[in-house]
Amino acid sequence: MDPNRPTPAWTPDDIDRALAILPVVEAEGFVSHTWDGDGRSVVDGRTVTSMAYPVYHPVVRTLWDLGYDSSAFIDPYAVLPEDPEGTEPGTGMLRVLPGPESMAAATLDQIRRYLVLCLRAERFNEGYIGAELKEGGRMRAALHRLRELRAAMPAP
Repeated sequence: MDPNRPTPAWTPDDIDRALAILPVVEAEGFVSHTWDGDGRSVVDGRTVTSMAYPVYHPVVRTLWDLGYDSSAFIDPYAVLPEDPEGTEPGTGMLRVLPGPESMAAATLDQIRRYLVLCLRAERFNEGYIGAELKEGGRMRAALHRLRELRAAMPAP
């Protein structure tokens, strides 16, 4: 966050779009992803080893759209004023809110940053978002906290 170029506020409409994810991921039988690819294929008569990759539920596309094409975007590596003293900017920002229980006191901007960080982490660690969406996980806790924060916002 650059004090000379503050991040715009997360709009209520975009927050509502994020909250629309919650009933989907909490539905009975929700599966965030499956793994495709068995690790081997035959190309031109030769066996080729390939890596399996996650095939995500469509709700993850909603997360991508929110994270990069809406007011939810925030600098994922910037320190926020509400972060603990001594927090350093950089790739370690996921440690600011290390688990589901830490989301109970998260601010709106900390949740925004967490969501964008999840998208960044997925680029370098396939399956990351799937792990975050597990029942009782940090993503669900973040969405529950977001619902609380949204309910406390003044009506338009």
